[in-house]
Amino acid sequence: MEFFLAEPSSEIEIEAEYTALARAARCEVPPPDKRIYSVTYVHDGIQYVATVGRRRQATAPSRTRPKPGRAAPPPRRYQSGGIVQAIFAGNPYMVWEVPGPPSDWANPAMVGQPTEIIYFDPA
Repeated sequence: MEFFLAEPSSEIEIEAEYTALARAARCEVPPPDKRIYSVTYVHDGIQYVATVGRRRQATAPSRTRPKPGRAAPPPRRYQSGGIVQAIFAGNPYMVWEVPGPPSDWANPAMVGQPTEIIYFDPA
């Protein structure tokens, strides 16, 4: 996937916006080969996938227990938060969302250490 920002102002301002987001998150501006497209992480037992340009996807264990002799119920899947705008490495990793409807997530959200990282293709 080639690098982009979700909802940038213009092509000319992409790098300036990305730099401003990194600085606001108190993160280093990564070189093109270290820009993150997607992270998978676990928070309070729920697995999240944050991907630039999409809403966070969550997979939570079912709240019901399986009946004896039956298969476990499938996990619950849902979307959480707004559109992911940028992801920055660090301790913790930081995920920025495009401002939108009210969300329970801080902006940027601290997501700890991911279990999987996918980088943009370097230009």
